[in-house]
Amino acid sequence: MMKQVEQEAVRNGAGSSLLVLGFRYGVPFIILALGVMVMLHLMNTSPKAKPGNKRQQQTIVQVEPVSFTRHATAVTALGNVMASKQIDLKPQISGEVIGLSPSLVAGGFFKKADRLLEIDDTDYRIELLELETDLSTAQSALEIEMGSQRIAQKEYELLGEEASDAEKRLMLRNPQLLQQQAAVKAAEARVEKGRLNLERTKITAPFNGVTIEQGVNIGAQVSTTSTLASIAGTDIFWVELAVPVEKLQWIKLPGETPDETGSKVKIFTGSTSKQYRMGRVIRMAADLEDKGRMAKVYVEVKDPLCLVAENSDKGRLFLGSYVKAEIEGKDIDKIVYLSRSKLRDNDTVWLYGEDGTLIKKHVEVAFRGNEFVLVHGLQEGDKLIVSNIAAPVEGMLLTLEGDARAAAGGKETGPGAGGSKQGKGGKNNG
Repeated sequence: MMKQVEQEAVRNGAGSSLLVLGFRYGVPFIILALGVMVMLHLMNTSPKAKPGNKRQQQTIVQVEPVSFTRHATAVTALGNVMASKQIDLKPQISGEVIGLSPSLVAGGFFKKADRLLEIDDTDYRIELLELETDLSTAQSALEIEMGSQRIAQKEYELLGEEASDAEKRLMLRNPQLLQQQAAVKAAEARVEKGRLNLERTKITAPFNGVTIEQGVNIGAQVSTTSTLASIAGTDIFWVELAVPVEKLQWIKLPGETPDETGSKVKIFTGSTSKQYRMGRVIRMAADLEDKGRMAKVYVEVKDPLCLVAENSDKGRLFLGSYVKAEIEGKDIDKIVYLSRSKLRDNDTVWLYGEDGTLIKKHVEVAFRGNEFVLVHGLQEGDKLIVSNIAAPVEGMLLTLEGDARAAAGGKETGPGAGGSKQGKGGKNNG
């Protein structure tokens, strides 16, 4: 049709060209304007949605009431087991080893006064006989001098002369008497030493112990510098524990009060917390350890190798072993006990406020254990939030778990809540 109009306009000449241009460009604008008008009309006359009441989301939490208690502290430490008595056994005389106890080998146990080693005593028996002969000679000389003393006394009385004290002592042979008495005492001392050396050929155990290392065997020539064996006492072992200096205040030391003993200590001997030996703190070193700059606390453990029948079912402590220990510390009154998980960042706790909002409160930690803390700064009956909150913000609205279950439906969020509950028709129930 447009083509026909153009052809007609050409036939009619230039007068019709304006009509052609107006038709070509005017019609689209008219159509566009009509479309805009229809759209505006529809927008103004369409029904409008009314906004509903927006429901605030509330996080579901679990709480427990805060209560005060009296609780004991416990300090965990690591340390080494060491002998309370350990010596290198040496002879006090020289000679050939002719007897050796089966207990004087590595790992051998012995009792106090058991004979451990014997040295050839032939020379010492002969020497003792010679010394006893010398003693008899000295005693005989003393008896002869005593007779001379009586004769001198009678001669002095018969003369009846006056003499000075010094002259009288000489006339009565007092110096000779003192000389013979001294000779007897010296001979008696040599005999006593000879008997002692003879006894020293039989070496006995100075305490109940175990042989750590054997030093000699039968036939060996030993002297006073020879090491016969290295032995350790078995009645008591010590455990040297490394304890942080700031935790020493919780450990009881013997003598702090007249009737007070040291803190009890559990020394764990196995992989579980049920396998342990009981010990007691006996003292604290005056210096710090070199590496960690920690205090050294010594613990006493009786019968560590379970040699007594009543300890036969308990774990053994071995010298040189590295062990874990738990020291029972002092009690704290009017304190709040919290598990580690309930103490939040920066020593804060979460409380459920009276208005149902989250309160973050800073507390003072009196003691930190491995699994718990003891804190000040809370009130009796405060509602402590024990649930985890993904994004905790102070003042956020909360709902107690029990109240949420009792509610008759509603949109709820909280730990484990993935979205809102659906009612009839799939719409959210308000």
